[in-house]
Amino acid sequence: MRKIFFLILVFLPAIIWSQEEINIPLEFRKAYQNETRSFDGKPGINYKQNKSDYKINAFFDTKIRMLKGTADIIYYNNSPDKLDYLIIRLLQNWNKPNKSRDWDVDTRVLTDGFITKNISVNNIPVEINNHKSFIVFGTNAKLTLPFALETNNTIEIHIEWEFQLPEVRNLRMGRYDEATYLIAYWYPQIAVYDDVYGWDEIDYPGMVEFYGDISDFDVTIEIDNKDAVVWATGVLQNPENIFQTEIYERYRKAETSKEIVNIITTADKNILKNESGNVKWNYIAKNVPDFVFAFSNKYLWDASGYETSPGKYTMINAAYKPDAPYFNQVASIARVVIKYLSEELPGVPFPYPRMTVFNGSGGMEYPMFVNDAAEDTYESTVYLTAHEISHTYFPFFMGTNEKRFAWMDEGWAVLFPGGLKGILTDDDYKQRAVQNYIRQGGTTSDLPLITPSYQIKSPAYRFLSYVKSSNMYYVLQDMLGEQMFKILMEEYVNRWNGKHPMPLDYIFTVNDVTGKNLNWFWNKWIFGIYYPDLAVEKTESGVNIINKGGLPVPVHLQINYNDGSSDTKHFSAGIWETQNSFSINAGDKKIKSVLLGNKYIPDIDTTNNSWTVE
Repeated sequence: MRKIFFLILVFLPAIIWSQEEINIPLEFRKAYQNETRSFDGKPGINYKQNKSDYKINAFFDTKIRMLKGTADIIYYNNSPDKLDYLIIRLLQNWNKPNKSRDWDVDTRVLTDGFITKNISVNNIPVEINNHKSFIVFGTNAKLTLPFALETNNTIEIHIEWEFQLPEVRNLRMGRYDEATYLIAYWYPQIAVYDDVYGWDEIDYPGMVEFYGDISDFDVTIEIDNKDAVVWATGVLQNPENIFQTEIYERYRKAETSKEIVNIITTADKNILKNESGNVKWNYIAKNVPDFVFAFSNKYLWDASGYETSPGKYTMINAAYKPDAPYFNQVASIARVVIKYLSEELPGVPFPYPRMTVFNGSGGMEYPMFVNDAAEDTYESTVYLTAHEISHTYFPFFMGTNEKRFAWMDEGWAVLFPGGLKGILTDDDYKQRAVQNYIRQGGTTSDLPLITPSYQIKSPAYRFLSYVKSSNMYYVLQDMLGEQMFKILMEEYVNRWNGKHPMPLDYIFTVNDVTGKNLNWFWNKWIFGIYYPDLAVEKTESGVNIINKGGLPVPVHLQINYNDGSSDTKHFSAGIWETQNSFSINAGDKKIKSVLLGNKYIPDIDTTNNSWTVE
């Protein structure tokens, strides 16, 4: 019986989509055999995932840039497997002198990393200097449990730790001045144990981003600067005990206000109560894979509330330097972005009660939080704000594995801002994505999208994660139509939010929702080595269009005739499902000239895209 079942498993994709079988990597076959995932793109009947509840107390000393913390973690083993050990992420070890990194760093970035002071498991002390009990390797640590954690059971871990932040800005976070910090990757985080790969033990060298379990956080933050305001993942639990009356009233007004409320202005000098001792900021965040916080005693604060469903609001915040270019418009921009994401693409109400855009550096997403530089132009401010907020859905709400499949979230975060053209800006982000593809398409950077992200360095990493993936989504949207594309995005989010979708879950969801066998499309875009290169040639009766690169992209053709008339023809990428060339008959008309392509279709060689009759 087991042999029969395995044969059914192996051939089921071909049975379902008999025209062309999808390329299923071997590690995914186990999940389908165990029925944790299904060939219709839905979570399988046996899908389970683990989670953690974190209760953390943190103190940050700005004078020596030292964070000290204690965490009490309840870990839930919902998997069918007995666990003898846990993998714990200690991401501040990225700063240690001998750590392997994707690039060279300023020596001022180097620290002792994550210093573990004490660990206990169910009140049983762990010998942290005994490698059989606790061993650190890179940015991970293996904690051997004193007893096996059985399925459907929990375990309690207590950890005390500290680390010193570098004096200069660190990767995606850090010190911006003597009183302004963004603190990320700062607590001991239990890694993901999933149904495909087991424990995620991939090291953090800097380029690839993250993969976290959907968990709950109760975090109390104490800063030695009594005037600093703290913004964080989650909802502040004690604002009435922290803010002066006028500031508190503005805060409460902003939670549901359609208009931007200036909570902290340049005129405000007395913001916090500071009755005695350091202020304790308590934030609670539910169903998120990570937690960050930032603080400053110099920043302005704008906010408003967006009603995601009747009586349910997201408070949208912008915290920024008074002289930061265009940042006084970020709260308004973020509000429009969240409205677009909720109503248009992906068309799912914004899932969290808070979103804060913090004026730090670069551009980096966190749950309910964004770290953004002040851009030089309004257009780039719009794009950066939209891109990072889009990540709320992917990877956070959806639990995507950025370490292995960064293209699954970065591509959408490039695609979504393109819909803001004509709403917030006239900047053409879609055209920019196409032009970026043309620069590297067909080169050694143009690897299959399925290539594990952590195995790739730049420029291939950024090309695949941002450029090739967004072009694939644009081509898919053109092929299916905007309405169907929206429907499938809504369904994909509804199926997999709060879980851990992998590439095949998206592939099978699209096939299922559209009722189409698109395996020919996926095999070329995700699993194959093809590139965008179309050509046009003259025939006796018309024109012939050839897909020289083999990658399915749209065809846009303008034909001009001798009589002064012209035809414009557009074919979606679906035209290439069963052929690599096709012809258009001009009938009785005489063709004068032909032009193939437009600014929204990638084509790495346009020298063969036109001809004119002499």
